[in-house]
Parts: sequence; C-alpha cells; structure tokens
Amino acid sequence: MQLGWVHRGYNIRVDASLSPERTIATVLPGSTLPRSEVVVDVTDDRPHEITQAEIQVEIRLEGTQQPVFPRELRQIPLPRYEQEIPTVPGPPTRKLDKPSIRLQKREPLPAGIQRLSLEQLDYAIGVVIGGDVSPDKAVHEARKAMRRVRGLLRLVRDELGPDVYRFENIRLRDTGRLISEARNAAVALDTLATVESRYAELLVTDVFAGVRGALEARKSGIVEHAIGDPEQRRQIVDALRSARARYAALPLEGTLGKPSTKPSIRNSYRAIAPGLARTYNRGRLRMADAYRSPSDEGFHEWRKRVRYLRFELETLTELWPEAIKGIVFAVNDLGNILGEDHDLAEFRDLVHDDHSLTSGKRERDLLTALLEQPRRDLQWQAWTKGLRVYAEPTDRFVERFGVYWEAWRDQPGVGGPALVGRHLPGPA
Repeated sequence: MQLGWVHRGYNIRVDASLSPERTIATVLPGSTLPRSEVVVDVTDDRPHEITQAEIQVEIRLEGTQQPVFPRELRQIPLPRYEQEIPTVPGPPTRKLDKPSIRLQKREPLPAGIQRLSLEQLDYAIGVVIGGDVSPDKAVHEARKAMRRVRGLLRLVRDELGPDVYRFENIRLRDTGRLISEARNAAVALDTLATVESRYAELLVTDVFAGVRGALEARKSGIVEHAIGDPEQRRQIVDALRSARARYAALPLEGTLGKPSTKPSIRNSYRAIAPGLARTYNRGRLRMADAYRSPSDEGFHEWRKRVRYLRFELETLTELWPEAIKGIVFAVNDLGNILGEDHDLAEFRDLVHDDHSLTSGKRERDLLTALLEQPRRDLQWQAWTKGLRVYAEPTDRFVERFGVYWEAWRDQPGVGGPALVGRHLPGPA
C-alpha cells in the first residue's frame, strides 16, 4: 500500500505494508529536504485502509541519529503515473488522455484551479515516462503542460501570495528548462523546412541538405540527453511529482499549509481579476515596447504575455463560449505570428554562432538573409492583430469579463438573477 504526506511543503512517499513490521522509504529526489529515511510503524494488520492515527512516522536526517517527528501530517492523493521510469525510451505503453484546459460548468474556482493543475502535471509526467508520443512530441507536450500550470498560477497569483507564487513558478520554470534545448533543436529543423517551402521556387532542390543533416544530428543528441538519459528523466519526473503532491495538498479553504478562516483561493471573480488584469496589461505594455524600440528580445517578451493571456482565457471559456472562443482564436493567431518571428530570429542566431551547421560564409549569408526577409511582414501582421486584441483599456477588459463571470454564476440553479439592477440598463 502506498501512502503520501506533505510535511511543511515537502512530499514524502511511503511504501507501507499492512503488517507491524517497519517499512523504510526515502524522500522523493528533487525536494529541498536533506536525504532522509521515513520509518513507518504499522500498528494494526487488519485489512482496511490505514489512517494517520494508526501510523507513527519519524524522519532520520542524513548524518544524524536523532529522529525528527513531523507535525501536521496530511494524507494526499498520489499521482496516477507511479510506474518505474524505463531505463531507455521504449515503445508506447498506453494512450494518454489530453488534459482539460477549461473550468467546468458550475465548478467552484478553487477546485477547478486545482483539478486543471493536477491534470496538466499528470499529463506531463505521463509523456516524460513514456506514453504514445515520440520523444520530440513528449518534450513539446511536457513543456506546454508546465507552461499551462504556470498560467494558472498567474491567474490566482494574488490569492497564493508572492512567496508561494514565486517558489512554484521558479520550480516549474527550471524544470521546463531541463528540456528546453531539445525543443529548440526540433524547432530549428521546422524553421528550416518553413524557409525551404517559402522559397521553393527560387532555390535549387535540397540546397540546404547539409544544414538539415547537421541539424538532425544535433537534435538527436540533445533529445537523447533530455528524454533518453534515465537520470535526466528521473530528475524531471521527480520534480513534477513533487509539484503535483504540493498542489494536491493545497487546501481549498485556509491559507496554504495551515488552517485559517481566510480562503487561499476564493470562489469569486475577485480571486482572478488581478491576475487577468496583470496579464492583459503587461501584454499591452510589451506590445508598445516592442514597436517603440524594436528588438528580438522585445518581441519575445510580448509573445510570452500573449501566450499566458491565451492560457487564462482558455481557462475561462465556459463563462461565455460563443464569445470567448473567438477571442482565444485571435490571441492564438497573434501568438503564432510572434512565435514564427521568434523562431526565425533564434535560428538566425544559431546559424551565425555555430559555423559547423553550414558549408561556409556564402551559405551562411544566404540562409541568414532568407531568415530575415519574412520578419518585417510578420511584425506588421502582429501589429494589426495586436491592436484588435488589446483594443480595450485594461479596466474595461477586466470589467467585461467580470460581467461574463456573474452571468455564468447566475445561471438557473447557480444563484438567481443577481445581475438585475447591477449591470442591466434602466428604462430610457
């Protein structure tokens, strides 16, 4: 039988048997707790679910003999994907279900945020362990899932508080960086294919075959390290499991980690309005910066804000699907344009810095020119679409979604016609 607890934010995994014998387990790697042992005394061998009252737990820190008795142990759900990590990537073992990205109808906000986070983390763990996806796809899907969780954190940032938000955001960011180079290597190949397709009528067939071969060899080595190396994969999975355990233990009432009369995440639009406003407003500001002083970094910063706005709006789609789906489509389209511009800039820099990818300066200069050519048009497209996406002042945008929220909550059976007299116009 497997039991798990959270002790002061750390996930302790215990393999316990229904017997009075002592069972030893180690703390999950990746936590900040020193390497330790967990000693479990099972005091009753009756065939029923073990409760906290029936177990004595002591932690022995490395290099010490004195046991530390944890306080306020709380049993938590364990991840769905608990099988051993294969030594090397093997054939597909199961079909992974795509995680949800939206709040459900009439779902309380705290429970919804927790559910969406856990589903994304479960999915990331699954694809890294080895699901029905290729290594390239596994890297992409895992990074996207981690970014979606970071988007949820941004949405309820003010509810969690600065310390909790910063800790969780940095941990997920750093975990994603372990496989970011593999994703960048795959994107470089895709970008070369896009350039070849765009200028197919002007270029000799397979003119960049040598570059493609060099990129494929480069990608193979990087992906093998990111996903194929068992220690690297274990580090990623352990970090994701640790995060999942903390999110699963998140109290839906009370401050994070201790009982309180103040909810950690309120079931109210006030819980997400500051986060939504911050994401939308920063997107408007980064757009202005990008065109005021054009630079690769400026457009990349804007792109990141657009991406998080899409994640947050997708979470809120059920507020008014007919309207919000169209907004999400426009924001996603803007993000794709900025993404293509970013990919071209990144590949240009790679070609400039790594001379081994090209046969010489002549090929390098040709490829660099072809990479730069479309960027002016892409940035013009982003300008026109960005004006539409960010047409409203921030306060008006957030107020509009507040009305959507209240209309959604005031559906029959949810709370009555609370909007009457508040947002509806009076008689002429």
